[in-house]
Amino acid sequence: MRFLGLDIGSKRIGIALSDELGITAQGLPTLLCATPKKDIQKLLEIVSQHKVEKIVVGLPKNMDGTLGKSAEQVLTFIEVMKGK
Repeated sequence: MRFLGLDIGSKRIGIALSDELGITAQGLPTLLCATPKKDIQKLLEIVSQHKVEKIVVGLPKNMDGTLGKSAEQVLTFIEVMKGK
């Protein structure tokens, strides 16, 4: 089972792809953000190309464990991506 790991930022999305056993991961080229629609389309191409079964997204938290503006943006991106 392949996993795709995402580190979603406001300007770039870091991407890592697991091996087929889901044990190790290798970084893929960073995706420069364009629009959410274009970004999701590119991610879906990667998912299809590598036969990814699960996506893991990092959720940035404040030092006290609360969710800030960045986390809210990531959660919004995830909801948009779920709709695809």
